[in-house]
Amino acid sequence: LEQADRFRLPERVLREVLALPRPQWERALRLSIQNNLTSDDVAELANQPEEPGREVRPAASPAPDVTRVATGGLRRFANAIIALDEVGQEQALDEIADMLVVSGQAQGILNLLDELAHLVQIRLSRRS
Repeated sequence: LEQADRFRLPERVLREVLALPRPQWERALRLSIQNNLTSDDVAELANQPEEPGREVRPAASPAPDVTRVATGGLRRFANAIIALDEVGQEQALDEIADMLVVSGQAQGILNLLDELAHLVQIRLSRRS
């Protein structure tokens, strides 16, 4: 439930995960989050064998447009952070920083954020 809440998994998807046999919950939840699965996709997972190291995607579900998914994720992040008060923003950013360092992704994300900041500055300077 913590992961479903953290990744804002839709209730319909969570209901489908919980409808699966209990031993499949963790796998279905992980795949739902990683692959942005719909509730119908999750229902199909019950019939698929687990294969370590292989991404599982139901045949009826096309691969998402990664650019669209990334843009939507960043938009949701920005809206969520902006909606918080100053203390909430500080707490959220502190947790995110911890998560990035622990996961080993901190330097890569910093490089990407530097590039994003550069691109935003270019666009802002054009407006002036």
